[in-house]
Amino acid sequence: MADEQNAINQLNSYNEVSYESRGMGIGGFLLHLSLEDPSGLQVVVGIDAEVAGITDSQIDNLRNMRFIESLILARNSLTDRSVKSIVESRFADRLNYLELGNTDITNESLSDLSRLGSLQFLGLNSTGVSDEGIVKLRVLTNLKTLTLCDTDITDLGLEYLGQYLKLKEVDITSTQCTAAGIERFISLQAPNANKVLIGVTNLGLTEEWKESVRKSYPWVRFLD
Repeated sequence: MADEQNAINQLNSYNEVSYESRGMGIGGFLLHLSLEDPSGLQVVVGIDAEVAGITDSQIDNLRNMRFIESLILARNSLTDRSVKSIVESRFADRLNYLELGNTDITNESLSDLSRLGSLQFLGLNSTGVSDEGIVKLRVLTNLKTLTLCDTDITDLGLEYLGQYLKLKEVDITSTQCTAAGIERFISLQAPNANKVLIGVTNLGLTEEWKESVRKSYPWVRFLD
């Protein structure tokens, strides 16, 4: 744990850092850091810190990084405070990939997340989000993939998504969404859809129903 915390703290001491995520936890960062022009600005391209034991205070330390494009922070004890730090950071406008699954964030964070206009991927599996918050994401017009497994999303939230966003992939595994709600979502996506992948595990959908939907909407694929 001490090594992991030191890794985060040391990132802020570099003038410029190029880092490409290779799937390691935060304790492995320093093994793959490449120092560039010491007179330059602080740069980290991507951070993979899944299951790294990091906290809100450590995310605060990233605020002054300028060019982070990808953050994988799943399975850490992070709260809405971390999301606020990310949104208020110098790299917020560049961030296009954000994984927050299995953290302690709530609907409060979704207002902040709606300010990240470059997001293309947003992972919210097993978080405290619900229909009330999900509507706030309607302004994220660049969003292509949204994961909502094991959340309190219902057909209402799914309809919000269908009305405002053109998603390529949405995972609603183990939610309260129903066959009727999924068909409504698909119909809303239809006018501009090319291909949509929908995760539907543990929703009680029959193979007959899925086949019927595929016949009506050939561009839909189910993942279960």
